[in-house]
Amino acid sequence: MFPSSPTAAWSSCWTSARPSTEEVDLAVITRDVVEHFREESARSCSPLLIHTEPLVIGRWDRIRLEQVITNLLANALKFGSRKPVEISVTSEHGTALLSVKDHGIGIAPDKLPHIFERFERAVSAREYGGLGLGLYIAHEIVSALGGTVHVQSTPGVGTCFTVRLPCSRPPDSGVSAQHAAGHA
Repeated sequence: MFPSSPTAAWSSCWTSARPSTEEVDLAVITRDVVEHFREESARSCSPLLIHTEPLVIGRWDRIRLEQVITNLLANALKFGSRKPVEISVTSEHGTALLSVKDHGIGIAPDKLPHIFERFERAVSAREYGGLGLGLYIAHEIVSALGGTVHVQSTPGVGTCFTVRLPCSRPPDSGVSAQHAAGHA
């Protein structure tokens, strides 16, 4: 059910013109994805610490949210330097917040403005692998769902990604998700 890597669902990510939204609980989706990552967490020696409010309900595309969480967790485990990864799901004033925080290598300040760009990497591909698409895909999905992704990072201290999603979608504007995300 869950993609095996940040790019595994790339082709299916944009197969429909707009996200297929339904009422879902972000806390449940997050716990399910975290459970899927338990084995990888053990291999990387980075425990996953999760805190969720009981219910964080919104109208979102479940499969695409699974992809966002997968991409953020995969990065946190890859760059987390064998330290705990903290995942939090809360809500405030009609907005859901998902944060994924590692205590790893961090991102250099000059790389931060570019990490959501396609094929952008903040580190050497030789040393860490990957295509530089995971954060780009996460950003595009969150944008298509009407939300935002923010990052705070300090080299040598760690990185925290925060996803903010409206719990209810605004009325349909007639613009496809691909067009809204710059893929027209």
